[in-house]
Amino acid sequence: MVKTEVMTRQDGMIEFERPLEIRVYWDSGFAHGQEYANLIFQHFSRNEGVSVEYNLGIPVYFFNTPDSGIKHIQSQITICFLFLDDSFVINNKKWNKTIEFLSQVRTEKKVYIIPVKFSDVAFCAFSQLALLNFIIPEDKTKNDKFLLAVAYTIYACLFNGDKQNKISIPLFLSHCKKSEGLRVCRNIKKYISDNKSPISLFFDENDIDFGEKFDIKIEDSIKNSTLVIIYSDGYSNREFCKREVLYAKQNERPIVLIEYLQNGEDRLFPYLGNTKIIKIEKNINYFKLIFEVLKESIRIEYFKKKNTTLISYFYPQNVNYKIIPYAPELLTVSFRKDKKETIIYPNPLLGNEELKILQFQFPNKKFLTPILYVTSSTNYASLLNKISVSFSISETEEIKRSPDVLFRSSEVLTNISRYLIACGAKIIYSGNLVYEKFNFLDTLMNQFVSYKQWLDNENRISTDFFEYIYIDSINDIPKSKMAEISTIGSLTPIKAVKTHFSNELNLALSYTKLRDEVAAKVKVSIFIGGKYDFYSGVMPGVLEEFLKAVEHKNSIYLIGAFGGITSEIIDLISNRRIKGVINNNLIKTKETFYKELNDYQTESHKEKIDFDKIAKTIGTFKTTLLRNGLTEEENSVLFQTDDPELISYLILKGLKKRLKVLQKR
Repeated sequence: MVKTEVMTRQDGMIEFERPLEIRVYWDSGFAHGQEYANLIFQHFSRNEGVSVEYNLGIPVYFFNTPDSGIKHIQSQITICFLFLDDSFVINNKKWNKTIEFLSQVRTEKKVYIIPVKFSDVAFCAFSQLALLNFIIPEDKTKNDKFLLAVAYTIYACLFNGDKQNKISIPLFLSHCKKSEGLRVCRNIKKYISDNKSPISLFFDENDIDFGEKFDIKIEDSIKNSTLVIIYSDGYSNREFCKREVLYAKQNERPIVLIEYLQNGEDRLFPYLGNTKIIKIEKNINYFKLIFEVLKESIRIEYFKKKNTTLISYFYPQNVNYKIIPYAPELLTVSFRKDKKETIIYPNPLLGNEELKILQFQFPNKKFLTPILYVTSSTNYASLLNKISVSFSISETEEIKRSPDVLFRSSEVLTNISRYLIACGAKIIYSGNLVYEKFNFLDTLMNQFVSYKQWLDNENRISTDFFEYIYIDSINDIPKSKMAEISTIGSLTPIKAVKTHFSNELNLALSYTKLRDEVAAKVKVSIFIGGKYDFYSGVMPGVLEEFLKAVEHKNSIYLIGAFGGITSEIIDLISNRRIKGVINNNLIKTKETFYKELNDYQTESHKEKIDFDKIAKTIGTFKTTLLRNGLTEEENSVLFQTDDPELISYLILKGLKKRLKVLQKR
């Protein structure tokens, strides 16, 4: 069991320590810095074109200014890639503080500093880096060598308990000798040798000595290796090939299948399921092949470590579970058939038909994804029983400015909405449907369609699952598509007391009415981001929605890692005024509007808006006023973490505790 580490910062806030994070540092003057940083993010954290379930999900952070480079280390292992180009070297005095910080913390924590040479003078730019081995990319048009070096580094850091020991990467080539598979294996071996790779390859043509027993040597080698299957004609008919697959399954080893059929197979070996498949053509890209094998090995190890740590954080005494890196199947579960336990597997959720077969064969087991393990219920489709949940979000400057922040915030929203949908919640969203960088509506619709397909007719979620109370970007999305899964509500605009008031004021008052109606209708309110300026209401939207949620005594969840008004509210509740944005200076940014609003409020005998007073009032709030089922320490974690799984864990855990209260409302 992985030991969970929980840290208390000097400000008293509790932190959850993730098993791994990646940091990328480059100077803003480096023309290709963002390009190389994006490569790391897309391959090891999240690729926008790939479903969330199939990304590695390792947190990746970007720092391209010296002041931003010093950030609290909050993971058990931190890998820091430094892109040393000419501009980084020229500004070495500005960057020296960051390098010094990383050099110091590496003695206290597992911090790996990996310099990358993009300048001829990079080797002598910083004395702290002089004795470190550099990654040296081939050139700015070929990324193969760079990406392989990054993958090797992540693998070694993730698997290596001691930074001083060099680690080899064991791969076992499983192939049919009487086919093209043998040629592919020989070429893989040559590619690894030519590129001086740290991969330790088992290839039976070379690695079984005369007189050694085949079966014993093969089984011993597979126990510590990733099994790479060259699936060519005749593979499923070879006894030793089938035995190698079973050895790997029994020993819970990573398996990658390289599909290289020429004419086809009469029979597929049935236990090849639940494996990553890579399709290759005649002109084989050996870089892509090796790279994908390494990524799959990293994914499996990271999934196990991350979720062992996460579950131990919530349930340190509970050991009655088994984490597996693939979807459960009859063969692998049968190896543990006598144990009463919960099998925890990766997303996506199993369909009901698969689940019924597994539960029939193994009635002593539960099969859950990590987050649903918190709910301790296999009946996830009705857990929240149509409890209404609202999202209050808007893009902040942090989200629009930084691609890594944008991807992490969208992943958080995707993750939360996925589990709320799976647990039977009813989502109500009333904001802008199409933002500059991220379309939340698409996220909701895609998640609903996916889960709708997995549920059978008896448990199918009704078509009014999403209810949009107000839509101000309806032209951007076909109504017919939305109507299949949502109820499109409408709001009669408010007219101010006198007709001479502007449309801007009428719209702002309509927003206030809308936000009050939504807060009254829902039981749970989730907040993330929130812009400070260019808002259309009487105050920033997320701020007004928060005040309405408090007024209606909703269960409130504040996600603060992505800045904006939500972060400001958290600072006020925590008695920490860092930015101090909520004050009467907001009135100065829209003086004409607030003068008109003031006239309206005077004529209507309504209380005038005083942002200083609002900030002071929020500062008196305690976390108990959030009514979210979380302890003060758990709320502190939610306030600061950007980990999608941990955020979803906390929200579902809180909802479970509040379930009886919410069902009565």
